[in-house]
Amino acid sequence: LAEHNGLRLRKPLPLTVESIGDTFAVGVASLRIFGAGATVAEAVADFWRNLESVYHSYSMTPPDELSRDARQYLRQLRVLLTTD
Repeated sequence: LAEHNGLRLRKPLPLTVESIGDTFAVGVASLRIFGAGATVAEAVADFWRNLESVYHSYSMTPPDELSRDARQYLRQLRVLLTTD
């Protein structure tokens, strides 16, 4: 879990893994980003898709259109992630 579609982790990101019936859920509660799937691998892939979507959405929004909380959240994501 270090890179996905050009988005890379700057440092390890511990994921919480839970089994809920026939579904696995993974996520990072502090980021409010989660993924789910029939297997842990599917849940991790879903997590990455959600993480990418959130990161790119916040990154592509002009800073003056983001709320103060959203700008702080984007800074938190940028501490964890890079696209270089």
